[in-house]
Amino acid sequence: MEVPLKSNTRAGTSIELASLRRKLKILQKERDILRALVDNLPDSHCFVKDRKSRFIFTNSFMLDKIIGAKSLEEIVGKTDFDLFPKKLAEKYFRDEQRVIRTGKPIVNREEKTVDKDGNEYWLLTTKVPLFSKNGKIVGIAGMSRKVSANQKIVGVVGLSKDITAIKRMEIERKRIIKELQKAIKNVRTLSGLLPICFSCKKIRDDQGYWEQVDKYIEKHSEAEFTHGLCPDCSNKIIKSLDLQE
Repeated sequence: MEVPLKSNTRAGTSIELASLRRKLKILQKERDILRALVDNLPDSHCFVKDRKSRFIFTNSFMLDKIIGAKSLEEIVGKTDFDLFPKKLAEKYFRDEQRVIRTGKPIVNREEKTVDKDGNEYWLLTTKVPLFSKNGKIVGIAGMSRKVSANQKIVGVVGLSKDITAIKRMEIERKRIIKELQKAIKNVRTLSGLLPICFSCKKIRDDQGYWEQVDKYIEKHSEAEFTHGLCPDCSNKIIKSLDLQE
């Protein structure tokens, strides 16, 4: 008959408890460091939500300045519909559910919010999916930073420059199209039936005027003429000069 070693069992349990206490202290220390970091980010909202967009965590700035809550316990389990105007809450919820559904983050999106006193201002918001160990999306983490009036102006100026550049591109596009249409028209003119005098070889244009062949082609194409003498004409001129002598 074997007798259980109770002393050894107690010793093993004590060692396991001591190990768990050490791990718990490490986790608490890491949590305190993280809390200190996010609580001291200037003009920034930091938050974590579950798959149903319910608050799990937020930093002190958001609690105090935006929501007006005294502790995290006051908002855990609540959604934006409990804290913000319906129109804003609907937008926040729609964006977050898209992140959860697709796994694609939202990065530096400009959006409006209101604080506890009803003051409106703008944020640059990033929201990313949170994954479990098995790769399943379990919620989102987000961070929003206030945008100052100067930053807003810079954004508007940048947008204005972009619009100006687009307008210039559109003008250039229309110019190129116009030139192409003109070139096509000229090609069609040169490829059609051209009335030509069988005697002097002049060509009649669309207005009924007669022009030299070289002038007509230069006017309706990019071709340029240089003048010279072919062998036959050269021989004729030489013969005529000889006859005159």
